[in-house]
Amino acid sequence: MNALEVDFRNRALLATVGCRHPQISPEALVPSLPRICSLERRHIRVEVTHLVDFFIMFASIADCDRVFADSDKVRCTRAPIAFQQWHRSALASSAKLEFFCKLGIEGLAANSWECGVISQLINNLNGQLVEILPLDDRWQLEVMVWLKNPFAVPRIYDLEVLEPIGPPDLFELDDPMSPPLPTPPTKRGTLIHPLTIHVLGVVDRTVPYLGRIQLDDDEDLTRRHDY
Repeated sequence: MNALEVDFRNRALLATVGCRHPQISPEALVPSLPRICSLERRHIRVEVTHLVDFFIMFASIADCDRVFADSDKVRCTRAPIAFQQWHRSALASSAKLEFFCKLGIEGLAANSWECGVISQLINNLNGQLVEILPLDDRWQLEVMVWLKNPFAVPRIYDLEVLEPIGPPDLFELDDPMSPPLPTPPTKRGTLIHPLTIHVLGVVDRTVPYLGRIQLDDDEDLTRRHDY
């Protein structure tokens, strides 16, 4: 995302075709911009995109600014075109991961204690992995994470991960005794790990009322947090 931000910053626009109109192709839109805004066609790239109609990339910031300034004049097959500046959150809404937490994970085989597998688990819990802590206990893995809501973390969770793909069979064209090429797979194997997840600690300075939450007698006390 950072690389795209640097590449697209101030040189890209999002365009939406106004009114009900027959579908407009990039090939139809490209000639409209040079004709109205005095640009060279080779300095414009138009792509179809989702949520809006077109993503337009310009060779220079000046070309982009010129089109944006004259956007009220742009028509394509008599349909008005609305423009907005591209930025990474142009088609997204903002959210927050407000809770910095320490989790303990039991039941995951040691051969699966990999960053990719742990990141998948934390993503499934609406969070982001920060750090896998040094091991003090071979039965429990501890991690530091950002979470949207630590109180929504299930105590029992089945984590499904893809089984690794083995090396392809060797096949030599000059050797008639070689095994035939394998057929494309029709399914992908997975492993399901039944996990027990403990919320060991939470840092949150934005919700002062959490200390008033009442816990049932049989509720896991590792999920209680005092502020």
